[in-house]
Amino acid sequence: MAKEKTVPVTILKSLDDGQAPTFKLPIMLQRLDGKKAKLTLTCNAMQKTEWAELRDERQRAVFEALKASQAAQAAQADTQTDAAEEGSVDAEAPSYLDTAIANIATHGMVASHREGAALDAALIMRFATGWSVTNPLNVESLTLLEEKFGGSLSAILADYDRAILQGRLGNSD
Repeated sequence: MAKEKTVPVTILKSLDDGQAPTFKLPIMLQRLDGKKAKLTLTCNAMQKTEWAELRDERQRAVFEALKASQAAQAAQADTQTDAAEEGSVDAEAPSYLDTAIANIATHGMVASHREGAALDAALIMRFATGWSVTNPLNVESLTLLEEKFGGSLSAILADYDRAILQGRLGNSD
């Protein structure tokens, strides 16, 4: 009978010991030819609430940008109404999705992509301290990674979410 493999276990004796301060986060990126490329980030471990606050902050930035677009859209609509419509019932405010679509129509897809990539890259820089790529780890390099491997910043954020919020990482290099 084959002997079962064992995994070394660290015994948690106190909550003061806490988590490992840093950890390796392997990311699998999809290439356009169908092959996968592996990227490994070195990350600072955050507490769940600390990470959730940063995620909330990023989401608020997106909503604030959409609100600003909504306000501009509403102001433009107000200037187009004539005096005869003053007594009519106001139309329902556009949804965030409608505003996002209008924002892309007004400012272009490039501006929307750049803003989203910049926000994601800045958020990643809050926890990432190194990576397996020879380029320096900074917002510009992360943005370039997104340009070359679409969806890579979302993959990094999703994998960090799983590691911090669900404790899912497993064995990595």
